[in-house]
Amino acid sequence: MGDRTRGIYHKFNVTRTDGTSAPDQKHFGCAYFVLDCDHDPHAKAALQAYADSCRATFPKLAVDLDRWVAEFDFGSPASGGAECH
Repeated sequence: MGDRTRGIYHKFNVTRTDGTSAPDQKHFGCAYFVLDCDHDPHAKAALQAYADSCRATFPKLAVDLDRWVAEFDFGSPASGGAECH
């Protein structure tokens, strides 16, 4: 079954670099949604929406995301194309 017909499913294992995803830590067992900015044609819009949503409570994160959205070459041929597989 292809990704276009599957919906949400377990595709990635995420480990936090700060160690808080370890057993008995704050983020153990948390759910994450991963974006592939090189191939997913929806990643740019998702990042911009997140920046807009968090702007009041996390202004520095919003500025960083705004910069990333403006500067990252989403879906460029050099980065692997725009099709999500």
